[in-house]
Amino acid sequence: MTGRRWSRGGGGNASTLSAGAGCRLDVADGYHQAVAVVAEVQRLRHLDPGLPWDHCAVLAREWTVLNPIRARCEADAIPVCLAVPRDQQPPPFRVREHRRLLDHLRALDGDLCTAHRLLAWLEEQSRTPGDNPWWRNLRQILLGWHEATGDTPQAARFIEEHVCDCLAEQRHTPLLGEGVFLSTIHSAKGIEFDHVFLPDGGWGRTRSGGQAEEERRLYYVAVTRARETLCLFRCNSSGNRYPEDMGGEYLLQRPAVAAQGDGTRMTLSERPGLLRREYALLGPKDIDLGYAGRQSPRASIHAALSRCTAGDRLAAQQRDGHILLTHQGHPIARLSRNACDPWSRRPSGIREIRVLAMVRRTRRDGGEEYRRGYQTDEREVPLAEVVVDP
Repeated sequence: MTGRRWSRGGGGNASTLSAGAGCRLDVADGYHQAVAVVAEVQRLRHLDPGLPWDHCAVLAREWTVLNPIRARCEADAIPVCLAVPRDQQPPPFRVREHRRLLDHLRALDGDLCTAHRLLAWLEEQSRTPGDNPWWRNLRQILLGWHEATGDTPQAARFIEEHVCDCLAEQRHTPLLGEGVFLSTIHSAKGIEFDHVFLPDGGWGRTRSGGQAEEERRLYYVAVTRARETLCLFRCNSSGNRYPEDMGGEYLLQRPAVAAQGDGTRMTLSERPGLLRREYALLGPKDIDLGYAGRQSPRASIHAALSRCTAGDRLAAQQRDGHILLTHQGHPIARLSRNACDPWSRRPSGIREIRVLAMVRRTRRDGGEEYRRGYQTDEREVPLAEVVVDP
């Protein structure tokens, strides 16, 4: 996505923190850490009500540490942005909303067009229920074009080239959503943020000297992602010495900020679910990409797919040894054989299935042995995320 307050680099060092602020917070366990991380983000927003969520990043050693933090963010209606593996990121030029804008620009052919006119068209297209990140992304791109051109009329093909360049550039930083950035440290290398929160978990497992040194350097990489403030967390009995090893006048040790009220919107009985919640992407390898294409153009699945959009909720239904994904009661996709077996053993734990993107596929995609069975030249495939409470 565009318009974020991030910068690329990697030349930061610990001494740069003296110009900002750093602190270390001790917490009892992973649950209290998740509550404390979110409370610290909210504290910054209280100090600076105009602070955009995407100026903040939570970087962890592994995704299992981020899952309860993400669950806490969702419980408090804090938007999040996720760094995802590139092989699971929706191809930007196949996402439905991106295709619609590019097709619209091509239909204009050689006509002159202003950014203001395109933004008005975008508003008409995006007047649908729900929160669609792809329309927001295109709006940011067009706003950038508006600023660059002063809204001077330009040939539609030039605007198309600009949009394509922006979408291609975004492939270097595969992201989903907009809000507080949640990522492993490995995925955040080379990116800096105004405010960084470094939760504990997953550290101190290495034994050999070389591995321990590499781990220490990875922790240092996370520390140097902060431009203005850094907040370190240490769980009791975690065995992580890195927060303790850091010191100096720029690093303040203090208790975690107490959240307002009871400190959480979740009851005590819901805490175990929060800690064990999982998020799994259903990417191209997990979906039977030809399922809709093998059905007649008049089949109801195509109309059902057209009604489905990013942000919608799906249901899983087992039928004839397969797992179907349904939208408003209508099947729109089927899991691949590789994905079917593991999910068939845990259907009761699925909390919800969220549509991330609607992606276009054509008859030319895939091998010749698959093309012969297709009855449509084009179809759409939903890419989704499964939220699981074990």
